[in-house]
Amino acid sequence: EIKEFCNSKILPQVEVLKKKIGAIDFEKVKANLISVGWSVFVSIALLALMHLIEANKVTLNSIIVLPVFFLLLGSLAVTAYFLLNAIAPITRKFFGFEDFGVSQAIRKEIKRRTFEFLDPSFRYCETGVFPKGIYLAAGLPGNYHGALVEDVCQGKADATKFLLSEVRTYKRETYKDSKGRTHTRTVDIFRGLLLEADFNKNFSGRTIIRSDNLEKSYGYFARTLQKVAKIGQSLKLVELENPEFEKYFEVESTDQIAARYILSSSFMDRLCRLKESHFSDFQIGFADSKLIMAIPYAENFLDEKINVGGSTFEILKSTGKPIIQSGFSLGGGWNSPSQINLEAIVSAVESMIQEITVILCIIDDLNLNTRIWSKKESSM
Repeated sequence: EIKEFCNSKILPQVEVLKKKIGAIDFEKVKANLISVGWSVFVSIALLALMHLIEANKVTLNSIIVLPVFFLLLGSLAVTAYFLLNAIAPITRKFFGFEDFGVSQAIRKEIKRRTFEFLDPSFRYCETGVFPKGIYLAAGLPGNYHGALVEDVCQGKADATKFLLSEVRTYKRETYKDSKGRTHTRTVDIFRGLLLEADFNKNFSGRTIIRSDNLEKSYGYFARTLQKVAKIGQSLKLVELENPEFEKYFEVESTDQIAARYILSSSFMDRLCRLKESHFSDFQIGFADSKLIMAIPYAENFLDEKINVGGSTFEILKSTGKPIIQSGFSLGGGWNSPSQINLEAIVSAVESMIQEITVILCIIDDLNLNTRIWSKKESSM
């Protein structure tokens, strides 16, 4: 079923985009070479004139000599410009370099179609606006200098609306090396996934569940910022009579009663099973009758599953098989057609489906689709 979907929905689009990769426009190459010829002719003429002036065989006003010299330099620069433009596409073709924008377009198309395969109602966007409110509601530190968002998916899993985003926040800090020189470096505050989902109960206040070893994933720097960020938020420790749960998690809330209402015995058991089976580290915030889960990810969530191919840079960046093979061969020459590996597309889609399914199964694992009678359907 996946292979048939890839063959009918993804392969035709990749074929269209592939034509833009490494394509040689011989008319432009020809025009650039003609320009090179004319600029070389002018350069030789000016160089000959300079030689005659130096040999005193041509007498010119000294004021004229300097402009002739600069014209020669300009002509040489123009020659170099047109020559580089002429050989650049041939070089890209020979070494298999591809246009980065086209590569990204192929990735975007494959990811979009993968979400479509999972559920046609899912809305996917390659980038998005940083969800600051959701980020802070998850209890993540707000002392960041910048944020990046990609691979945003909004949809509904049975009765539960969700919003899934890949997020990275970072902070710039200065440091001195062994020679006392000052440098600036970027430190990740959080890098991973944010899953916002309707909770199956209405509640008030804010509650945060922190993993006991989250510092290992975020780093000491980010953890320290978390502690500072809690000041003034009225979050107080919630003590629960569940030794197994408290072995794994720490709970803080602005409303002790609401926290205990959220954390029923069965829900705490599900969180323990989730930690033991899929995710060793995660953090959950509860606000506005929604659950916001932060899952640290060391690598790129989806992009590393797709290897477009065509350049060493792409292959090093991705772990999958190359989708597009190089279009140059010794036997076929410059116009040897590049091949699209359907099996590589299928493999990439299967890997992404597996990753996405594990995340969306959290909704079932936590039993969020079982609606409490007082819970009204909300809009996200």
